[in-house]
Amino acid sequence: MAYLKGFHDQIDLFVDHLIVDRGLADNTVAAYTRDLEQYAHHLSARGCQSFTDATREHAREFLEALTRKLRLKRTSVDRKLTALRRLHKFLVVEGLTAQ
Repeated sequence: MAYLKGFHDQIDLFVDHLIVDRGLADNTVAAYTRDLEQYAHHLSARGCQSFTDATREHAREFLEALTRKLRLKRTSVDRKLTALRRLHKFLVVEGLTAQ
């Protein structure tokens, strides 16, 4: 999916960080990857080309959709929120975004 390339490039960098620098378990990395791919589709549908285009409003809408429309359990939403926070913090620390 060429339209998601910017997102996948950032996910790949983040996954490398999770494995090498953070030493997270394979299952956690796989769950975060799925969460971020879902978030990427949400952002892409709103005209974003990468995670650096995302705003707090985009993230809020995504999390709201998970709870209201998909009716996910709070624990699943909390994990997705953690993945989003860690990703955006990583992007800031790496100098890839100012947000």
